[in-house]
Amino acid sequence: MEQYSILTKIMGAIILLLYITGCTNESIIGGAIPTENNITVNMTIPGLEIPMLTRSGEDKIWERKIKEVDLMFFDNSEVSRLISHVHITNISQETYEDEHRAWFNLILADDPALSLTSVVAVIANAHDAVAKAWGYGSYNIEKKTFLQYLQFETSGRWNTTSKDYIPMPMYGEVYVNGIYKGVPIPDIEMKRMLARIDVQNKVNGSIFKLEKIHLANYRTSGFIAPAWNEHTGLVIGEWEHAYPYSRNMDPMVPAGFTTNPPIEYLYSQSENLPGSLMEGLIYTYEAPKAAPNEKVCLVLEGIYKGVRNYYRVDFTSDQEMHEDYEVFRGDDVPLYRNHKYVVTVTAAEGVGYPTFQEAINASSVLSNLKTTVHIVDMTGINHIVYDGQYFMGTEKKVVDIPWNASKELRIKIISDYQGSWDAKILNSGGTGWLRFSHGNTIDSGENLSGLDISIATATPPVNGHYTTGQIVFSTGRLCDTLTIRRVTMAEMFAHSNIIAFRNEDNSDIIMTFATAEIDLVNISKNSQGLFFKWGSLYPTSPLANPYESPKYGNWGNIPYAHRSFNFTTPLTRKNDTDAFKTYNNNLGFKKEADIGDICRYISSQSYWGGGKWRLPTYEEWMLLHEETTTDHNIYKYGGFYNMTESANALSGMFPLGNFTQLSGFQLGIEAKEPVGDYNNPPAGGIILPASGDRYSNGIIENIGALGFYWSSTPCVFDNNETASCFSFGDTGVTFYDVDRSCAFPVRCIRDY
Repeated sequence: MEQYSILTKIMGAIILLLYITGCTNESIIGGAIPTENNITVNMTIPGLEIPMLTRSGEDKIWERKIKEVDLMFFDNSEVSRLISHVHITNISQETYEDEHRAWFNLILADDPALSLTSVVAVIANAHDAVAKAWGYGSYNIEKKTFLQYLQFETSGRWNTTSKDYIPMPMYGEVYVNGIYKGVPIPDIEMKRMLARIDVQNKVNGSIFKLEKIHLANYRTSGFIAPAWNEHTGLVIGEWEHAYPYSRNMDPMVPAGFTTNPPIEYLYSQSENLPGSLMEGLIYTYEAPKAAPNEKVCLVLEGIYKGVRNYYRVDFTSDQEMHEDYEVFRGDDVPLYRNHKYVVTVTAAEGVGYPTFQEAINASSVLSNLKTTVHIVDMTGINHIVYDGQYFMGTEKKVVDIPWNASKELRIKIISDYQGSWDAKILNSGGTGWLRFSHGNTIDSGENLSGLDISIATATPPVNGHYTTGQIVFSTGRLCDTLTIRRVTMAEMFAHSNIIAFRNEDNSDIIMTFATAEIDLVNISKNSQGLFFKWGSLYPTSPLANPYESPKYGNWGNIPYAHRSFNFTTPLTRKNDTDAFKTYNNNLGFKKEADIGDICRYISSQSYWGGGKWRLPTYEEWMLLHEETTTDHNIYKYGGFYNMTESANALSGMFPLGNFTQLSGFQLGIEAKEPVGDYNNPPAGGIILPASGDRYSNGIIENIGALGFYWSSTPCVFDNNETASCFSFGDTGVTFYDVDRSCAFPVRCIRDY
């Protein structure tokens, strides 16, 4: 499985350089320096086309080229002020497998001020704009002010000529809990600030010959950064309701609008043939939905049956979207950064307007020219194949599913090719556990957007060798393969309970957990963990009696997933029920109420970089137990002594869940040998410490003697008062339902 080091990403997502003494110091290393100071910063560039070749072989380098980078380091104060800045011009780039990357080297130096860093902003190809925005404030400018003035302006068409092209400004940022020397650097995902528009006329030129494309009502400036919170300056995350790019909400654009002369693009088409795709020439800034006289649109100019006509084309939704956002086919859509809009003329059935001005002033679009607008959002698309004209992209090349789990799954696949597609399961006779959702081994359809597959249980991994299945899917001339790998259930679980660290000024805590073996260097596998009521986001200390909440006072006031706190429990008796999956419009938590799935909440935070996690279901706990050996000499470790009294005496030293337990269970199919108190389990195995619990009255008990871990599955037999849990002690494992107002540690599972 892919390994993540989330603690590394929290403790410092970029290592700083430097010898920063001014705002434009170069950071490229020269000469001999200590090995630990030679640090490489990687940037992943989102692909609109990778490789960037047109049908003629021209490299659309302006879409991916990074000529220079500005790094801005903002502190952890409420207004997030600038601490330091560096300008880099020596950038290396290459296409690695399916991703395009850029990187540069940095020289480290100790700087105490950098320990206060909260956000590292990365701005590419816009150094003059950075300097101009900085000029609107002091050296320690607030981030929200900086982003407000961080704009890029042009007039006329975007220059895409191979000689004098303008590289596209891009923006990326990472959230850190200080910058510390010696911490590895994660990749920084960049995002282009422009939208791209491609056009194709599929009508024979003898009927309608397209000659010119006019881009009208376009904007001449835009914000370099994607939408941000206007109070804090933090870029809005996908999980937030204010995130505009998947909800058909207007993007943030500079104030004011001025009508500019339309930009004209020539379209080449033969008299008696359909036209080819005109790609990679039309780029524009983000634009909101607007009245017809201010709405970005195209006017297509051409010859319809011997007479020149003009047709207005507005940008509208090409498919029904999420019902929560009430966007349907034909509704107006904004123009978003890093999106591709493919406008296709499918039929010409009558005349348009006789002049450009009449077409652009029309309050509605004539239906005589049939067009489609295919919208491609490149967010989350990391793997791309390209045939010189069209592309196809997927979220992942390999999908891990536990061998003993059954699941219905949808794999996101996008393409700008509008036509039929086919998919086939390879070696279907040997992979009976893998089928498409309707039970067949082949599937097909129109306009590929994803594959629905059905996965049954398979044979378990043997000595690290996984059962795998493959699906080949194709559309047009594009073809790619997806691999489904059947891993152990233990591999899907986190490697530690949820613990916390205090931020730099001790004003707050940052909750985290080990997502991979590498994290066990900094987080003990035996960490007791913070305690949570069922469905509560509020962490309670795992030590000290009696317990008083600094925020809520007595124990009964701490909210949890119960009807007394307005939580509605799903009415189902299935062991795989996830009570939080659809909670709060599928977000899974509601921070203002402190209720929801704590794993979903942590893995949605801006500082997190370890993928999506959730609470395990009751069924997943059972499957984890079932794949574990029954030899108690292997799966048990420690003496299971009740340490509650002695541990409580140390409560002032371990309030954040990092008290170490020396008793517990080793679980997973790879648990084949006893594990010592200070040894990590084998790859594919996990450790669950006997952390104890807080009873429904808040009293701590059973530390070192018993282990209790929540599932996301409620019990509906008892008037919704209990939820299912996994528990164990010296005598073995018990599955039972317990009062939701009790508090246990939490072990998260990857959301597969």
